[in-house]
Amino acid sequence: MITKKRNFELLHDGTLNKSVAFTKEEREQLGLRGLLPYSIVSQDIQVKRVMNGIKRKAYDIERYILLSSLQDRNEKLFYRVVTSHIEEIMPLIYTPTVGQACIEFSHIFRRSKGFYITPDDKGEISKILDNWPEKDIRVIVCYRWATHTWSWRFGSKWYGNSNWQTSIIHSLCWDTSTPMPTSDVGCWYQ
Repeated sequence: MITKKRNFELLHDGTLNKSVAFTKEEREQLGLRGLLPYSIVSQDIQVKRVMNGIKRKAYDIERYILLSSLQDRNEKLFYRVVTSHIEEIMPLIYTPTVGQACIEFSHIFRRSKGFYITPDDKGEISKILDNWPEKDIRVIVCYRWATHTWSWRFGSKWYGNSNWQTSIIHSLCWDTSTPMPTSDVGCWYQ
């Protein structure tokens, strides 16, 4: 793995973290020795563990939260789970579960995963786009919430929809670039 990040900085970066799948050599090279359990576990075994965890959850919204947390911690594993179990995972990260997640957005929000554009940003969008940390953006998924039948009730909570649309596109294309989910909560304003 080629990266300047080391130690906890690497482990806290969901785009680079492989968790216990780091080899002994990688652990030594990246300053991870002592920061992870001794055992090295393949991604195949980790996928099985995630799927077992999903099956133990009683409700789809809990499965959604589990998958969202996994995406935060270990994107490689998240996308492997999605692509390996697409028929089981798709209803959890998209319709119908994402609708429930949008309704419960304020209760399940953990950290920002995207970009919000509001009516207050009119005329300053190019300025605030500089706040996005990644510069090599190849995919932008916009969700125009005003066109959704129920969106007037939920406002930016529908951002969850663009986040998961981005995840689905990212999974199916297996592009290593960083996508940028965007919620335009004011696009219907003139």
